[in-house]
Amino acid sequence: MEIYLRFYVNYQQDDWVKWLDQAEFVQNTHYHEAIQETPFFLMHGYHPWTGLEGVRISECSPGAKNWKEQWENSRKAAILALEKAAESMKRFYDRKQAPSHDYKEGQMVWLDGRDIKTFQPSKKLDQKRLGPFKILEMIGRRLY
Repeated sequence: MEIYLRFYVNYQQDDWVKWLDQAEFVQNTHYHEAIQETPFFLMHGYHPWTGLEGVRISECSPGAKNWKEQWENSRKAAILALEKAAESMKRFYDRKQAPSHDYKEGQMVWLDGRDIKTFQPSKKLDQKRLGPFKILEMIGRRLY
């Protein structure tokens, strides 16, 4: 949930509550490789209506059409955020399994932001990586 919320909260991090219900729904209806099913299906025995099936929108309520378009766009963004989170978790796991990299001058790299103080109110929802930054020179064996 933290990774998902990190994509959506504003800079002041005071609107995270408005994203929780959508985050929970997306997480619970997302297929999980480990359990070979969605958590919602395991709890309830059926898949919920997601709104992705064809639905006719009444012409009497044009606001409903706008709401549905915004909802579909938010849902697509949420799915992309979950896919990014899954990729990030995979990279983190793989990084611990592989030997460290040797970087070259001019290469672009990301900086681990865990020990860097930023001006955001909560460290928990702050960016975990900063950059990309260009390597200017190699100072030591692993110092750039």
